[in-house]
Amino acid sequence: MFHAIDVSSEDILLGWIKSNINSLLCIETRIRDIESLNIQQSHFRREIDEREFIKKIKNHDFKILYREKSRDFSKYKDIYKVDDLNNDHLLLII
Repeated sequence: MFHAIDVSSEDILLGWIKSNINSLLCIETRIRDIESLNIQQSHFRREIDEREFIKKIKNHDFKILYREKSRDFSKYKDIYKVDDLNNDHLLLII
């Protein structure tokens, strides 16, 4: 959930992952969505630019085997009673 950390933590985390994980990595993160920019949020959520994030991943020498985005991935709004999970755009990457 890269959308839950700031950019400098993201850079540190990607470097650590590259040095310590030798298998597949699955990433799920929310991405910038013009429709959701004005929604009040009850917790920190960084709007990630998809193109910049993919570029950064590739700059860390990760190979993208699968990539898909959808508004239908976030299914927990009713379960967790969180008002700001309004079918955000989620990006899944392997």
